[in-house]
Amino acid sequence: MQRAQRNKFVIILSGVFLSACGSEVDISSQALSSTDNHVDEVLLRYCSGCHGLPKPASRTSKEWPPIVWRMQTYRGQRAMPKLTDAEVAEITEYLVKHAKDK
Repeated sequence: MQRAQRNKFVIILSGVFLSACGSEVDISSQALSSTDNHVDEVLLRYCSGCHGLPKPASRTSKEWPPIVWRMQTYRGQRAMPKLTDAEVAEITEYLVKHAKDK
């Protein structure tokens, strides 16, 4: 890939990642479950390092699983610690449970 094409690709890819987080974040404590300290801890440890905490009601229950998967993939591409399968399941379950209806 030529340098100009690679730079354009990087800019587009960066925009995709940034837009993926932009509308679903909430840095307030309302994003935390308050009933499951482990989920709270995982959200704080893995999500808030790059962006604000996810606001569950900003997406539908069908939208959350691919978003969690995309963030896990992103972490792997950046050589960042990935969530365990159990943590992915817990985060996904929490986000889906508290998602907006439609």
